[in-house]
Amino acid sequence: MKNDIVLSGRRIPLVLIRKSIKYMYLRILPDGGIQIRANRLVPLAAIETFIRRNETKILAELDRQAQNPPPSPDVAWVFGTKVPCLRAAFPVPTVSLSDGGLRIGNFGDPVSERRAVEKAYGVLVLAETHRILEEYRKALSQDVDLSHLTFKTQRMSSQFGSCQSARRIIKLNTVLGRFDRKYLEAILLHELCHLRIHNHGNDFYRLLLQYSPDYRRLRRELNQMVKTLGA
Repeated sequence: MKNDIVLSGRRIPLVLIRKSIKYMYLRILPDGGIQIRANRLVPLAAIETFIRRNETKILAELDRQAQNPPPSPDVAWVFGTKVPCLRAAFPVPTVSLSDGGLRIGNFGDPVSERRAVEKAYGVLVLAETHRILEEYRKALSQDVDLSHLTFKTQRMSSQFGSCQSARRIIKLNTVLGRFDRKYLEAILLHELCHLRIHNHGNDFYRLLLQYSPDYRRLRRELNQMVKTLGA
């Protein structure tokens, strides 16, 4: 559902998504609006109260966002390297992604194009994931069972990775293909450690920090870059 809400005299676009979830979640959108995810049974009055309780935070982030314009459509990022984004009227919709640049054919609509771009980044992330895994396999296998793993990629709005330990599936955010390889490495190690320890307790971080000592700093940097670049 799309609507508007007025905060401190400013009319702000609001996107409300109803899902079967326990808590409410707030996200600042790249276009200057806000997104709320809430349970289907939560009344609108409670959602408005939640938004107004976070009014200062929302307005501060919107102001910061306004000072950082969206990235140029002529530039793409591949593992931290700025490359040209080239558009050509190819007869077949296609995306080609490499260190040399991002080449995008004629898709006809932005939704299809965006999906194809994320799929290309997903291929890139998966290839690098397997290289990183091989680098760590010998050491990490002393603590974590690395057998029969399946890796998947997806553009996710609220997390960089996830681990379904029972099904041996690790999912990684395609946005990781935009930033330096060390950030993918940190997120991958985080999810691999969840194969052994499912929670985020002290034992989990003791294990993770053995393999990624700078994990907390890297995670903070990654969060900030996603906000700043709007990748």
